[in-house]
Amino acid sequence: MFEKAGVQGWKAFVPFYNVWVMIQLGNRAKYTFFLQFIPVLGWFITMSIYVEFIKTFGKFKLHEHAMAALLPVVYFSYVGFNAHDKFIGAEASRKHKKYRHVNGLMLLFLRWWLLHLSVHLFLNLTLSQQPLWKKPCS
Repeated sequence: MFEKAGVQGWKAFVPFYNVWVMIQLGNRAKYTFFLQFIPVLGWFITMSIYVEFIKTFGKFKLHEHAMAALLPVVYFSYVGFNAHDKFIGAEASRKHKKYRHVNGLMLLFLRWWLLHLSVHLFLNLTLSQQPLWKKPCS
C-alpha cells in the first residue's frame, strides 16, 4: 500500500514508523501517534488511524472500515496487492461525506462492544480462578 501511495515499501515493515507514515499520508494530527501508547485508549486510537489510512484508498464503506480496524494485516495486504485499488490522497478522502455519521456510530458501537467483551473476559478469568491454597486436596 505504501508503494501505491508513493512511499518506499520497506517503511511498511518497520514497527511504529509505519504508523507514523500512515498518519502523514492521512494528514492526521501528529499527536495521535503518541496517543496510541495510552493503555486501552490506544487500541481505539490505532483503529482510527487504520480507518483514516484506508480512506485514502477510496474505501468508505462500513465493512471496509471494520476490516481495516479489526484485521489490518489481512485487509491491508488485500488492498496492497489488488490492482483496482488506487491511492486517492487525504484531500480527496475528506471530500467524501456520504454515510460518514452512520459509519462513525457503527464503529463506535463495535469498539464499545470489543472493549466490553475484553473487560468481561478478563474479569471472568481473574475472578473465577481459586487460589492454589483454597483448592481441595485429592
